[in-house]
Amino acid sequence: MAAHDVPLKDEAVALHRGLFEDTVPTVPLAPVAFAHVDCDWYDPVKFCLEQTHAALSPGGRIVLDDYHDYGGCRTATDEFLAAHPEYTVLEGRNPVLIKQPQV
Repeated sequence: MAAHDVPLKDEAVALHRGLFEDTVPTVPLAPVAFAHVDCDWYDPVKFCLEQTHAALSPGGRIVLDDYHDYGGCRTATDEFLAAHPEYTVLEGRNPVLIKQPQV
């Protein structure tokens, strides 16, 4: 992190070592405006999308790092989008899911 000039002493940055399913439930996630999901495989992507969805603010964005690189990421994301029609997708190298405000 220091190599990228991201100060870890800042309260806005917290690192949690471990598996997503072990660490995410121990950290308060609400509210989330931006999330970068970079975990490659089906189960962790599915878990991270569901956990982030619960805390994502309307207009919030989720960037998917490995959608075009790993079939598991793509499958988990496609299933998530089928179950959550409130998202729109900005296509690109790393697709962005945008949570639309409910009307």
